[in-house]
Amino acid sequence: IPAAPGYAMDTHVGMRRTTLVKDGVEVQTVEHFMAALWGLGIDNVYVEVSGLELPGLDGSAAPFVQLLKSAGTVQQDAPRRLFSLREPIVLEEGDATLAVFPDQILKISYALSYDHPLLKAQFAKFSLNGQSFEDAIAPARTFCLQEEAEALRAKGFGKGATYENTLVVGNAGVIQNRLRFEDEFVRHKILDLLGDLYILGAHLKGHVIAIKSGHHL
Repeated sequence: IPAAPGYAMDTHVGMRRTTLVKDGVEVQTVEHFMAALWGLGIDNVYVEVSGLELPGLDGSAAPFVQLLKSAGTVQQDAPRRLFSLREPIVLEEGDATLAVFPDQILKISYALSYDHPLLKAQFAKFSLNGQSFEDAIAPARTFCLQEEAEALRAKGFGKGATYENTLVVGNAGVIQNRLRFEDEFVRHKILDLLGDLYILGAHLKGHVIAIKSGHHL
């Protein structure tokens, strides 16, 4: 299944994951792995998966980064594909917005807001390169509200999720875990966004501004 726009299907609206589909076969939850590929500058790779989705590991991209670094990369005699914008692109859905403006490098600005005492508003902005991704973005773990986790479990999803690999946010704070960054939630949203942008098949040059944007948008 090529990691390309035509194969990224919205088969699970609201299920908080990115899915690649071809000929009735799908692979789910590819965004953390693809973010790791972006962070290491890897744009030519063949991946074999034995299950329906990629491993969750610790809920971040950091373990994928370390495994890929230990495997090593090969410099190829081919130009890297770049994607530059001629004019801004803006997408909106409900109260979520995703906009991309022309720029010379990739920048991401993300504003997060939930109706929750611990997730009212967070903002982060990064001019991204390999090292800044590895240090500041890759370790940020996936998260959900306690009521969301309970609803997913009731539907039979999230069987591999634990309090160790998912930051579950209750009214009193993160349950049975600690934050790696004070703004870990918004950093993980940037991680997800980078993984989804990797599906473009080229390194994007632009300033991405996201407001409450998720996989669907």
